[in-house]
Amino acid sequence: MNYISLSFTVLVAALLILYYILPKKWKLQGVVLLLGSLLFYLSFNLRHIIFLLFTAASTYLSALLIGKNRGAKAVLIACIGVNVAVWFAVKALPWTIDLGNQFFSLIGSGIQI
Repeated sequence: MNYISLSFTVLVAALLILYYILPKKWKLQGVVLLLGSLLFYLSFNLRHIIFLLFTAASTYLSALLIGKNRGAKAVLIACIGVNVAVWFAVKALPWTIDLGNQFFSLIGSGIQI
């Protein structure tokens, strides 16, 4: 799904309607936005659902702990570390492996990572 597409426009319109129709006392606006965000990201690649759900859950739990003032600085640092590790595993690691393989191919060694 591209930002400049009819499907994206329909998704945003549906999310806005749901967001403003739901009563605030139910506190479901955040759930609507989370589900819409997941739907948008999963339209690119369905394999990443585990990483998206893990990141959302770890960030949410970290926010709850920070809200209770239980070691807020340590929780924040741990949350950032977990999210960076997930990003590295999903995005940077494949790129790093490919770059290493190109380097070893360039210098003529038969090493494959």
